[in-house]
This record gives sequence, C-alpha cells and structure tokens, in this order.
Amino acid sequence: MTVLIFAFMLFSGLPLIKSGGLLHTIYGQWLPQKNLFGIYPMIRASIVLTIISVFIAFPLSFSTSAISVLGSGKLWGKAIKGWTGIMTGIPTVIYGFVGVILIVPFFRMMKAGASGYSVIAASSVLAVMISPTMILVMTDFFEKKTMQYRKTALSLGADDLQIFFSVTVPASLKGMLAALVLGAGRAAGDTMIALMIAGNSAAPEFSLTAPARTLTSHIALIMNADFESLAFRSVFVCGAALYCFSGISVIIARMIARKDRS
Repeated sequence: MTVLIFAFMLFSGLPLIKSGGLLHTIYGQWLPQKNLFGIYPMIRASIVLTIISVFIAFPLSFSTSAISVLGSGKLWGKAIKGWTGIMTGIPTVIYGFVGVILIVPFFRMMKAGASGYSVIAASSVLAVMISPTMILVMTDFFEKKTMQYRKTALSLGADDLQIFFSVTVPASLKGMLAALVLGAGRAAGDTMIALMIAGNSAAPEFSLTAPARTLTSHIALIMNADFESLAFRSVFVCGAALYCFSGISVIIARMIARKDRS
C-alpha cells in the first residue's frame, strides 16, 4: 500500500518532471510567472526548519527527561511526565496561535522592518511542539535502562545522579537517537505551524529571519490551483519528496529500536 501511494504521487507529478527534467524540478526555483516550477526553495526551507527545531528541542527534551527520571516516584516527577503527556495531545493549530501571538511579534521587534514571520520563528514553535514526543521516548529509554542497572550501581555505592549520568545516559544513546529521528520526522511533516508562522514565501533568496515556504505548506497553498496546471502537479512532487523524508526517518527509528531490543 505504501509503495502504491508513493507510485501514485510520482505518476501524478510526471507532467512537471517531464517538462524540465527531474534535476531541474528538484533544484530549480519556484517562479511561476517565468514558467519555472522547481521545488528547491521548499526542500531547503523544510530541511533547515527541521534541523533548527531539532537542535533547539533536543537539549530541552533531554533535560526534561532527566528531571522526570530523577524525580521518578516523587510528585514533581509524576507531574512533569503527566504534563508532557497532555502536551502531546494539544492540536498543532494551538501551538500555531501561540506562535502568532507571542513569537512572531518578538522576532518582529528584534529586526526592524521585518514581519516576524520567518524560518527562525517557525523553528522555535516547532521545537516546542516536537519536544513532548522526544521527552516521552527518552524518558521511556531512561527508565528501562535505570531499572536494568540500578541495583548493580547501588551495590557499588553510586547515587542517583551518578547512576543517571554514568550508566543510564551511555546505555540510552540509541534511545536518544530514536527520539531525535522521530522529532525530526514530526517537524518535517508538520503543516499548520509552517503555514501559520514561516511566512510562505518561495523566493530564491534565503535567510533565517525571512519568510520561507516548506513542502507541507506549499501543498496546502497550491491545492486550489487548476488541476491540469504544472503548479498543481508540483503538489505531487512535493508529496513524494516529503514521503521520502518521512520514510527514511521511520526506517531509521525502527532500526534503532530493533537493535536496542536485540
């Protein structure tokens, strides 16, 4: 089924690929007024936005997971874990609203003449959105490794902090990597936050403080175009590219989990 969906997107995008070639479609610029329908600006924005959001989210998720595990069995440890679980259920549109109201004005104030809608603003909100998922995955690995080695470490005279940083963290590297990959996959696949905060500009020029358009927001914006136009066909090529990114992240995460179980 998965292969059929990917084949359908490629087949539907063939008119655009045939019009200029695969490389031109992937690396070309998006300038419809000049009959150029390359998706490179969207690929670039998606990759940069994903990398920055994971870069921000990883230390936040690690420190929160560490506090949750060290406080396991205590009220504040349970509160952190419970609140993280609640945050995973919050719709992304809510994160988007908060970003529009709080984050966008902040970046508008930081740079004179800028709208505030930018890659860095969207990345900041995405980092908060993907953190709960990363925290839960890391916490799960930390708890399992702590239970596995705790008695041995205690018999050697180690305290809770020493057990966590000297035993649990080194034994949970695969779990942290899995959390990072899952977070990256969720950031790359998000539509609402990128659509509401990134600014949706497909201009050839790129800056972290300037608006940009991701693959997902491009699909949402172009859906109303003429079905037979090359612009509409770009939706399927963007979908295929996004499918590859998400598929790779899921495969890597499953390989890591399988190796850890073995």
